[in-house]
Amino acid sequence: MSQDRSYLYGDGLFETVRVEESGPIALERHVARFSRSAAALGYPDACVHAGISALNALRAAEPGIHRVTIAREDDSAPFAGHGGVSVNSRPVEDAVRPRLIALRGWYFPGDTLREHKSTSYLRSVEARRLACARGADDALLVDGDGFIGEASTSNVFVEMPSGLVTPPVRGILPGVTRERILERFDVIVRPVHVDELQFAREIILTNAAQIALAALEFESRSLTHYRALDFIEDLS
Repeated sequence: MSQDRSYLYGDGLFETVRVEESGPIALERHVARFSRSAAALGYPDACVHAGISALNALRAAEPGIHRVTIAREDDSAPFAGHGGVSVNSRPVEDAVRPRLIALRGWYFPGDTLREHKSTSYLRSVEARRLACARGADDALLVDGDGFIGEASTSNVFVEMPSGLVTPPVRGILPGVTRERILERFDVIVRPVHVDELQFAREIILTNAAQIALAALEFESRSLTHYRALDFIEDLS
């Protein structure tokens, strides 16, 4: 582990896949996203094949949340270390509706590396830590102009009086669950300013593990929840 490149430098990609009794949810989409990121970041073919094989092996996995991590293995890569594939599993846990705050200056629309699910995860860890230090559970990352990107580990959907909106993929992860929601529901993709959230009826965090989770409150203002339940019912 000490020489693993994902451990040493964050030079790894990972996919978190929810497996139910019927099998993995949206496995083909996880394979496709991993393959796109590996190609964009110059991962060698051997890593790509190993990662795809490990993901496909989840077809036989027990129900739970399974994380497949692929570290780059290539002598031509900068710095030392080696690669490989690891799989970590945990049971599905009951989700608790989070209390959210905004972290201004933590979203960078030009950060294209953020559009890959890499093991360079310190920004997410620190965002969640700061949220907890302020008495919340998670944070919405906001740029210097006040526009929302994502939460620490989730995409964001907002139910406004005019309808459901979500920020575009600019320096945020193109989530598998986000992609599925856009295909099945009427959603407007546009920049969302943090000041608009004073009118939000519901803020929904989405990712592959929890599917959809409606926030309990944002900056101490209580929120309703109803659309998130539609997402879970439709996408599970």
